[in-house]
This record gives sequence, structure tokens and C-alpha cells, in this order.
Amino acid sequence: MKKLRFAVLGAGAGGQTMAAFLTEKGYPVRLYDHNLTRIQQLQTLKTIRATGKWTCQGTPEQITDSLPQALDGADIILVVTTTDAHSAIARQCAPYLRDGQIILLNPGHVGGALEVRHILLEELACSARVIIAETGDLMFACRMVQEGEIFQSGIKQHVTVAALPASDTPRLMEVLGPIFPSLHPVDSILETGFEGGGAMLHPIPSLMNLNRMDRA
Repeated sequence: MKKLRFAVLGAGAGGQTMAAFLTEKGYPVRLYDHNLTRIQQLQTLKTIRATGKWTCQGTPEQITDSLPQALDGADIILVVTTTDAHSAIARQCAPYLRDGQIILLNPGHVGGALEVRHILLEELACSARVIIAETGDLMFACRMVQEGEIFQSGIKQHVTVAALPASDTPRLMEVLGPIFPSLHPVDSILETGFEGGGAMLHPIPSLMNLNRMDRA
């Protein structure tokens, strides 16, 4: 049986942990980031190590700042970036997508899958038939100690996930459920969107500091 191939887009703490986790499980992984300095450091290290509640380490088959290289042959595209990067990632990926791929925003925050779908299908008229999905939160509780070394306090036990349209969620779970047992399918991206703590926690301090932000 063919091993699923993963492209992990975003080499921050979450992306590096994801790459180490999947690589140790035996999956071919290509790790991408637009930050050339970070990529060069990781290329020198070769191996990424996560320590904490459990320990794992892995050597991605490729660490690159070339998105086409990262996407080449990928079955699953895991987008582990900040929210503001989702639109750029969607536009840059569009020419290289192919039928059958799964794009999972981890996490999607509020409306991430909706934004990506709008860009691919409506703005760019991308013809590739892909599954677009999002989780309600990052799968790992983790922080970066230094490049290539991540401290993590575990895999979150209940992470909501949904595809857009929701009719694609069963297929999504068929593929990813055995790899990520903590994924919990929900009815729609409305649930994943409001599951994440950021939507509830970030607006309050932002509103309280509008005067400072306005002067910045």
C-alpha cells in the first residue's frame, strides 16, 4: 500500500513538531517555509527533535523554501501557519494542486477554509478537485526552544475538524483519522471556527489597547 506523502507548510513550532511526528511514523514529509534563514538552519540540522511529554525526532526527506518542491507528489497538504498567511498560501499553491489532494488548515481559525475555498474556486478558478478542511485548534501544545528543537506538552486529545463542503468530512476522516486519532469530526466549519480560543480571547485585549495600536 502506498504511503501517504505530506507537505507541511510552515516551519514554526507547530510545523516542525508536525514534521517530526509524521516522519517518525514513517511518512515521507517535505517541510516548507518562506523564511530562508530558518530553512537554511533546519537544512544544516537535518533532524528535528520534539521533547517534553513525549519525545520524537524525524528527518524530513526535504526541507525547502520552494513551494513547488514541497507540493510535488504530496497527498496531504498541512498548512501550519499564522492566519494572515492563509490567503497567500492558497494563491501560491493553486497552480500546483492536483485532483485528490487534501488541504488541512491546522488550525483554520475563523473562516480559514472558507477563505481558501473562495480564493481557489472563485478568484482563481482552480480546476483541481481537492478537499479543503480545517481544525479548530493546533493539534500540538508546543513552543520552539530553538530551530530544530521543540518543547511540547502533548497531543491535544480532542481537536475538531470539518471539511468545506461538509459532505467531504467523511472522506477526510477516512484518510486522516487513523493517523491523528485526536481528530473529532463536527458538522461544519462554524463549529471549528468558534472552537478555537483565539476568537474569544484575542478581541478583548485588542479592544482595550486600540489607543496604543492607533499610535503605533
